[in-house]
Amino acid sequence: MFHHKILHINYTTYNLRHDQDSLNPRTNADVMLLAHKDDNSNSHFYWYAHIIGIFHALIIHTDFFWIWWFDQNPGTERHPYTAGWKAKRLKQLGFISSDDSRALGFLDAQQVIHKVHLIPALAYEVQALAEAKRAQAAQEEAKHTQHKAKAKKEHLEAEKKKKQKMNRIDEASSIGDFLNPHPAQYAIQKLTNFEYVGLWYFSPIVARMLLDPHAP
Repeated sequence: MFHHKILHINYTTYNLRHDQDSLNPRTNADVMLLAHKDDNSNSHFYWYAHIIGIFHALIIHTDFFWIWWFDQNPGTERHPYTAGWKAKRLKQLGFISSDDSRALGFLDAQQVIHKVHLIPALAYEVQALAEAKRAQAAQEEAKHTQHKAKAKKEHLEAEKKKKQKMNRIDEASSIGDFLNPHPAQYAIQKLTNFEYVGLWYFSPIVARMLLDPHAP
């Protein structure tokens, strides 16, 4: 099998004259051929393809193309795309998705009628890019909203954990009227300054006397 850069094919023009096309994957890569008779899904008479490579095989001594198939734009269920003389619009073609197993294939050069000139629909490309940008912006906005809601939820949960839990109140329990005396401020100040202070300052009797000098 050999690889070629250019292949010439003969065809009949619309005014029944012979002509020849020069096909190569770089400049003249789009071709047309008759649609298969058993293809009921396509009402159009022709198929279209884009040449990726040109090869020549000595097994059966034939030339063939490595191609990427085009498919017609059917539109959407809500807005189907119609074309033809009544609709006054040309048919639209686009590459079959590379994820589809039918996208790439091989084509016998004898099946090619002649090359075709496809007009790029730049206006639709701009519209598609704008729709893609709007979809991307909506997706980023939804992601930002989701992230914001998640951060708020985590903040509320953290604040809830910080709050101290209150013990349950026992209505049957009573509150005493005795206040346990604490050491005098004088003794605490002495300890803070690392100075000597007598131990009797910390006895309960002295603590009560300091708290209430008139206590018995």
